Amino acid sequence: MLEEESLKILGNKGLNPIISTFASKIKAVVFILLDNMLGISIIMGLIYNTLDTYIIIDSCNAAAVLYQVVSKQIVLLIYRKEFSDVIYCVKKFWSSNKFGKKSSTKIHNIQYIVKKLLHIFKLTVLITTILYLLKPLMEGERVLPFTWMNFCNIERGTMCYVSSYILQICGVIDILYGMVGFDSLFFILLSYGYCELEQVKYAFLDLNVNLSVNGDEIEVLQKIGILVRQHDRVLIFLRKVNKLFTNLLLCQFLTSVTCLCTGLFLLTAKGFPPSLTLILRYVPYIFTALSQICIYCTAGQIIGDQSESVANAAFETYWWTKRQPLFRRSIILIIERAQRRTQISAGGVFKLDMTTFVSILRGSVSALTLMQTFYNDP
Repeated sequence: MLEEESLKILGNKGLNPIISTFASKIKAVVFILLDNMLGISIIMGLIYNTLDTYIIIDSCNAAAVLYQVVSKQIVLLIYRKEFSDVIYCVKKFWSSNKFGKKSSTKIHNIQYIVKKLLHIFKLTVLITTILYLLKPLMEGERVLPFTWMNFCNIERGTMCYVSSYILQICGVIDILYGMVGFDSLFFILLSYGYCELEQVKYAFLDLNVNLSVNGDEIEVLQKIGILVRQHDRVLIFLRKVNKLFTNLLLCQFLTSVTCLCTGLFLLTAKGFPPSLTLILRYVPYIFTALSQICIYCTAGQIIGDQSESVANAAFETYWWTKRQPLFRRSIILIIERAQRRTQISAGGVFKLDMTTFVSILRGSVSALTLMQTFYNDP
C-alpha cells in the first residue's frame, strides 16, 4: 500500500491515525510542545536580537513553516478518528484487477508514477534542508541557520555555538520530517481517489449492453446499480479528504506563497545577479515553495478533470438506445452527476487548479516588485 511509508513517518511522531494508543498520543503532544517551544524561541529572538530587515524576513519564513507543520500535527491529533475513517474507506475500493489486465496495468502504472513523484518531493526537501543548515559554512561566520533566543553567547563560547547549532539541526529535521509525512498522505489519498474513478470508467466498458434486446436487461441494471454506488463512494471519499485538509491547505498555500515571495526577495535584495552563496541557499528554498504550490494545484486539477471524465466514459455507452428505457435514464443521470466537477479547495478560498497556480505566480512577481521598492527606497 502506498500510504504505509507516510503512516510510518507519522507514527514516529505519534501521529499515525490508524494507531490510537495512550502512548502515541503522549508522544504526539510532546513533539507538538517541543515544536512550539522552538517557534516561541524564534519569535523571542526576532524581538530581542535583531533589527536587520534581511534577517527578520529569513527568520519569519522559518517561523511560518514551523507553525504550518505544527497546525497539521494538531489537526492530525484532534481528528485522528476522521483521518482513520478516510484511510479505511480505501479498503472498500475495487481491486486493481477487477476489470482485467488492461485496467490493472494502468492502475499499477499510476501508482508507480505517484511513488516516483513522492520520492522526488522528498529528495527536494532533503536537498533544501541540507543547504539551509549549511548557512554557517556558506557565510564563513559563526552564525546559526535562523535567529532564535540564545541563552548564551554563541560568538564567544564554542560549546554554546555547537550545542545551539545541533539543536537547530534537530528542530529543522523534526519539522520537515512531519511535513513530508503529512503531505505524502494527502497526495496518496488523492491518488487512490483518482485510481478508483479510473476503475469506474472501466466499469462502463464492462456493461456489455445488447442493443438487439427489447426491454431492460436485469444483469446490466444490476451492474449499473453497483457502479453508481461505487461512484458515489469515491465522491464521498474525496469530499471527506477535502473537508479534512481544506483549512490546512489554506494555511499551506499562504505559507508557501509567503516563502516564495520572500525567498525571491532575499535572493535579489543585495543586487542582481546574486552571489553563489545566496543562490545555493535560496534557489532550492524557492524551488521547494514553488513545487509545493505546483504539486497541490496540479493534484487538484487532475482530480477535477478525472471526475468530469467519468461523464465522457458514460457518454460512450449506448445511452441513446430507446429499447432499454431504465438503462438510458440511469446513464443520463450518471452523466449529469459526473458533469458536476469535484473540486479540491484551500479553505474554500482557492481552488486547487492550474488557473490558481498561474494567478499565484503573477501575484508573487507583483509582491516581489513591491517589496523591492520599499526596501530600496531611501
